[in-house]
Amino acid sequence: MNCLFCVMLRLLLLSSQAVDASEYANNKFKYSFTTNSTPVRGTIDRYKKACAASTNAESVSEANTQFYQQEASKFKRQIRDIQNLNRHILGEALSSLSLKELKNLESRLEKGLSRVRSRKHETLFADIEFMQKRPFSWWVVQ
Repeated sequence: MNCLFCVMLRLLLLSSQAVDASEYANNKFKYSFTTNSTPVRGTIDRYKKACAASTNAESVSEANTQFYQQEASKFKRQIRDIQNLNRHILGEALSSLSLKELKNLESRLEKGLSRVRSRKHETLFADIEFMQKRPFSWWVVQ
């Protein structure tokens, strides 16, 4: 910030604005403008707005970082839950489940197994139907 003030001071000097610098005892300078012209005040206002905008950009960046960290932790939790469910479906790590959870898992497995059997039967019947519609010439032994 001090460096930016020095750059602003140099720009004001180059634009022929009068600046009075008086020295304090601790070797710090106090700058006071001898004119209240609009360009000087406008430059100072733009400098203050730029400082505020950079602070706002940092807070937006921090908010984005926090949001993505929360999203990442949510996805990690979902992955962990799906991996646990997959283990349970395979019959692993069942000791941590309660009786209610075991019954729920059993019903889900039974529904899934019935869908698998249904699909298997559909495929078998389709194959049988296809074989019945085919000519018998390949069956004949000569």
